[in-house]
Amino acid sequence: MKSASVISQSANLIALITRGITLDSGDTNSTGTLPRVGSAQNPLAFLKDGGRVIVEIESIGQFSNPVSEIQRDLSHQLMAE
Repeated sequence: MKSASVISQSANLIALITRGITLDSGDTNSTGTLPRVGSAQNPLAFLKDGGRVIVEIESIGQFSNPVSEIQRDLSHQLMAE
């Protein structure tokens, strides 16, 4: 997958999200990584349904979010837009 494709998909995701909510300054959107990035880690590292992602910003703090498997019908909708 090329970077341009990832950027386009991210823009589509933001467009979809903002149909239902308003994003404010400071809001974050974590979408994961390109396919197969975890397979290059030693030990292997993959996001899994039910896991947690912790993001820390120095001098600000951290937040933690659950990992949820995206519904296939939603992912196809994002790719089509």
